[in-house]
Amino acid sequence: MQIFKTTRGYALVFSAYAFIALATLHNLFRKPGASITHSPFSTQIPEIVGMLCCAIVLPGLLRKTSNTIERVVLILTEVVCLLWLANVLPKAGLDWAVIPYEHYFSATLVCASALLAGVRLVGVVRQ
Repeated sequence: MQIFKTTRGYALVFSAYAFIALATLHNLFRKPGASITHSPFSTQIPEIVGMLCCAIVLPGLLRKTSNTIERVVLILTEVVCLLWLANVLPKAGLDWAVIPYEHYFSATLVCASALLAGVRLVGVVRQ
């Protein structure tokens, strides 16, 4: 069973994953002198709620599909969501919760997800 019924849905998902992967790589390899200003913790609450919703919905989608590539993409996305949520803990004052090299690990998972979403799109187009 597939998550989406049309090729258009797979193309949209691949486009979103590709955009996020490019943005992640851009932020990862930006110049050392360039800094990103971080917003206060209180303004990140909508982002936290959104990531929590994704973390809750993704296991349901995992049960909905039988395709191996889709399952792997969903699992990788779930791990990225959990990493993002874990990365919020140090911003809330829990310094012991820092994950070393989290940005590199997250970027690798996002790029792998984008690549697999592209492979799945090619497979759906060929059908």
